[in-house]
Amino acid sequence: MKSMAGIYHRQNTFRRTKAGERMAKKEAEQIVRRNYAIVLKVLHDNFGFGPQRLSEFIQKTTEFAEKAQKDELWFDIVSDWVEKYLGVDFFKEDWMEEKQHSGLLEE
Repeated sequence: MKSMAGIYHRQNTFRRTKAGERMAKKEAEQIVRRNYAIVLKVLHDNFGFGPQRLSEFIQKTTEFAEKAQKDELWFDIVSDWVEKYLGVDFFKEDWMEEKQHSGLLEE
C-alpha cells in the first residue's frame, strides 16, 4: 500500500503543472456555475423571478464580476457591506453556522 504522504506529494506536484492548473480552474468554474444555478433556482421558486428578471440578474451579476476583477479590494468592500447590512462575516469559516444559530438565516 502506498503511503498517503506519497499520494499527497504527487497531487501537489500535479497541481503545479499546466494540466493541473487547467483542472483546478475547471473545477472552480464548475463550483461557480453550480452555485449560480442554486441562486437562480431560489430566486425563481421563492421570489417569483421569471425569465426576464433572471436574465437581468445574470447580466448585472456579470457586470459586477467584471468590475470586481479589476479591483483587488472588491471582496473586502462587498463583504464589509454584507457584514454591516446582514451581520454576516464572510471572513469567518463558520459564518453560516454562527448566523443560523442566531436565527438570522433560519426560516
